[in-house]
Amino acid sequence: MSKSKHKRHAEQFSDELFWFMDAHNFDDMSDGAWWATLEGSVWAWNEKHKTHFDENETVHAYLEWKGKNK
Repeated sequence: MSKSKHKRHAEQFSDELFWFMDAHNFDDMSDGAWWATLEGSVWAWNEKHKTHFDENETVHAYLEWKGKNK
């Protein structure tokens, strides 16, 4: 069972967060390293902005946002 019954969608996050994550989107990495880097960017955002976004959930929302903003 997931941590949360209510998943956030891309619209519920700020574009500023997603642009921050986009700066860490190194698609030439292996899949696992790429995902961990994106999760690490969420962790760094949380530390800097005193937020508590779930790293995995936020990466999923980022990819949704990225798909809509190509």
